[in-house]
Amino acid sequence: MEPRYQCVALGPVWSWRLLGSNHRELARAAAGFATFEEATDDAVATAGQARTASIEISLSPDSTWHWLMTVDGQPQARSALGYARRLECARAVDRFRESAPVARVSPTPLIHRRPGGRAQPAGPES
Repeated sequence: MEPRYQCVALGPVWSWRLLGSNHRELARAAAGFATFEEATDDAVATAGQARTASIEISLSPDSTWHWLMTVDGQPQARSALGYARRLECARAVDRFRESAPVARVSPTPLIHRRPGGRAQPAGPES
């Protein structure tokens, strides 16, 4: 399977995530969106900018490494998880830069639901 962007409904907020060909999450949107279409548009924009955009690697307070892609000073995409070593994070940036431009947006969104069938509220790391 090819890498793909998957738009995700997190309660009232939409986001996207980039999945690699092995189905592992490579990146997430740096912001939330009001609609599926806005999330899709942002994923497409990220794909077009991934090879050349500025990406910074930083150490977080919990001692894990993360990366953040910015475009015109605004956060666009971020690492999906923290890495124990800076080298692992740098390799994740390479995988992102390689996969993001060729990934397509899946037409089927993922909607998180609670056990009772209601949409799950958005959380900071959902």
